Amino acid sequence: MTITPDPARGAEVFADDRAYVFHSWSAQKALKPMCIAGAEGSYFWDYDGNR
Repeated sequence: MTITPDPARGAEVFADDRAYVFHSWSAQKALKPMCIAGAEGSYFWDYDGNR
């Protein structure tokens, strides 16, 4: 499986996470979640195409 890099979509997913997801037990402003674009087996990719 390959993921086509889409940094704009990654930024959108990150913004939605910050706007709508409460990450308990974390300093909310300091948190930088990893947004996952896809996965296969034990591998996963971000929206920049990093595996």
